Amino acid sequence: MSCLDDRNKSVIHRLEPRMKIVSFAVFIALAVSLNKTYTLFAALIAAVLFSILGKVGIRKLFKRLFLAFPFELLIIIFIPFTVKGQEVVSFLGLSVTVEGLSRALVLFLRMETACVIMAVLFLTTGANGIINGLRGLKFPNIIVALMEFILRYIDLFNQEIEKMNIARKARGYVKGKHLFDKKTFKTVGDIIGMGLIRSYDRSKKIYNSMLSRGYNGYTAQYHSHKIKLSDILLAALFIITAATIFILDRSLTI
Repeated sequence: MSCLDDRNKSVIHRLEPRMKIVSFAVFIALAVSLNKTYTLFAALIAAVLFSILGKVGIRKLFKRLFLAFPFELLIIIFIPFTVKGQEVVSFLGLSVTVEGLSRALVLFLRMETACVIMAVLFLTTGANGIINGLRGLKFPNIIVALMEFILRYIDLFNQEIEKMNIARKARGYVKGKHLFDKKTFKTVGDIIGMGLIRSYDRSKKIYNSMLSRGYNGYTAQYHSHKIKLSDILLAALFIITAATIFILDRSLTI
């Protein structure tokens, strides 16, 4: 479940999970409340600096941002056409406005900032650390347990899909020219359908085996970590940075 190679890699790696979750959550909450482009750029730069402080690899960071980009694009692509204002260009009866482009940029910067912070949180804490931190913050057990099971069995689901792909190749399956090729499209549908069926069957077996071992709705117990002064100071730095940018956003007019 954890993607961490070295827990002592940076000061952010060593930051107590509860303090990290709280400070990053506050940073994201304040960042997505910003309205001005220049303060959003400042928040994004701060998030990138945090990733540098955490010694997060650029390749790992961009890989995770790239995964989120299609969903971000899907959200913002229609905004320039739906907001009324000064027209920039018009085609097929649709008008792109300055106000629409500005709003799309604001939304994009908000999402990117949140994604960078979340990537830094996961890459410097790992799934086990996040789950443990949420338990320490007294999150409802049902939510934490669901998150834990989802994270734990994503790899299992991927292994099932890989097994089906290997079996198809062994039977001489050849990919189509593109994703929307009729043959490829049908195969992808079959893989998804079979993957869901196998996952459902596997989940029942896992649940029954857990019940036989005495599972009562609670998984591993919380392992407490002592909060040090350095943890408080670093978490305060994150929150103060976000609060400063938020105050500038509300007070300055440029």
